Amino acid sequence: SIVVWDVSTGLEVQKIESQRGFTQELAFATSGQLLAARGTSGRIRLFDLTKANLHSTLFKETQEEYTPALQIFQAARA
Repeated sequence: SIVVWDVSTGLEVQKIESQRGFTQELAFATSGQLLAARGTSGRIRLFDLTKANLHSTLFKETQEEYTPALQIFQAARA
């Protein structure tokens, strides 16, 4: 599970059932509406936080094929 907390109140905002295995990386889109989660399975899942549901799942053979999802991670790290 992925738990989203409101840091100003310390309260849990949302709990998302993410994927089997461990989630290795999380990144929010700059809008704050999408959350990207990459797990040990090799999948990148995009969650729509406004609707509390899975937006899409990306699974490709090579890392280069993840370009749209990786842009979210790279933007969050900058």
